[in-house]
Amino acid sequence: MNHEKKKYIDGIFNYCDRWCEKCKFTSNCRLFSTESKIYTYEIMNDGKLPNADDIINFNIDTSENANNNFDDFDLNEEDAFDIEVEEDDLIDRIKENKEYEIEKLADKYFNKAYSFIKSLDNKFNFAESVNQKKKEPGFQILFDNIEIVSWYHMFIMVKIKRAVGGKKKLKIGMDEFENEISNYDMNGSAKIAAIAVKESQKALNILLSHLKDYSSEIEEMMILLGKILNQLDVEFPDYKNFERPGFDTGA
Repeated sequence: MNHEKKKYIDGIFNYCDRWCEKCKFTSNCRLFSTESKIYTYEIMNDGKLPNADDIINFNIDTSENANNNFDDFDLNEEDAFDIEVEEDDLIDRIKENKEYEIEKLADKYFNKAYSFIKSLDNKFNFAESVNQKKKEPGFQILFDNIEIVSWYHMFIMVKIKRAVGGKKKLKIGMDEFENEISNYDMNGSAKIAAIAVKESQKALNILLSHLKDYSSEIEEMMILLGKILNQLDVEFPDYKNFERPGFDTGA
């Protein structure tokens, strides 16, 4: 029997929302395939983990001296002066790298969303009652949208911090190739963060009509998400042009 070789999309997992259960590209995702093999191995071997070398092999030099071999440099006084000036300039730029407003907003949203989700779980006891209550009118809508808010509330914060980290690297300055990589990842991270924000906005808007007792909390979160989306436009004006492998470029 001939088996068609899987067509993997390079880098598709770098800018997805990691919600594999809801993704139509799992058959094109090398990471999903690798993780599935690991889960299958665990099931067939009573929870024993496979040897990592058999699944995936990374050859990354993480030693302290990997990128610090400066022994062969012979500096004259002029070179030394230039380096001192560059170091002073670098220190000044690093001092300017205080926390961005968008990071503060993302942190604030995470904390409010976490408290909101925890409060709802205490009230509805989702873990134990979801299967029993699924047939109740309105419960499925309620559960589905709380699940969306729950899935993305930390994700938004993490991706924004990653995007900001990339921007800080660009401000500090690197060579052209490294700048290009950082710029690419910065805009990709900002785009998936924006997608998560918009999905959360839609979910909260639906919950607003179902959870009257939580209207003030939901409105506060929606205001924060609106501010985050505005700040994404300010800090990462080119993110909308980023094409995520597979999702925006096609399989």
